[in-house]
Amino acid sequence: MDKSTVAILNCQWLKRLNYKGHALNWVECIEENTSKKTGEKHWQRFVHLTNMDINSDLCVGISDTGRLCQKIENEGFNTQKNHGYALEHKYSRVDFQAMQNYYQCLQIAHIINQLVVASKTINTLLKKTLKCTEKHLWKRLLSFLSEVAIIESELMNLTSGKFQIRLE
Repeated sequence: MDKSTVAILNCQWLKRLNYKGHALNWVECIEENTSKKTGEKHWQRFVHLTNMDINSDLCVGISDTGRLCQKIENEGFNTQKNHGYALEHKYSRVDFQAMQNYYQCLQIAHIINQLVVASKTINTLLKKTLKCTEKHLWKRLLSFLSEVAIIESELMNLTSGKFQIRLE
């Protein structure tokens, strides 16, 4: 929130709603933003379900955390759809199970990619040693894998021991 806007939060909640034997709590937070310069008002409504106990002290925090989770999920989906993972609707046209399998594999690939990019080794390559972009590094890796014969015994030697990915 910038200093040119005043925000007022109005939260309401319902406790212990029964849903299929689970006790859930419902939180609604209406945020009213008023511009200090123009006086223009803008409202946003956020609704969340949680199993956490709610009171007046936790209501705003639960809503803010829910908004952050939604942002993270949307950014991940956007990356998978528009930035190299080729997530498209065509994978769900033939078989629902096949679509689920494909999406789970895509999710695993995305998680591995995020861990690798956050590692100290790859960050050093990107910033200091090779001074290249992440996209260029992946292109070089794909080129290497398509041109070089990989010997199974050497690959087994590399992966047989324990190793760590240290995050930066």
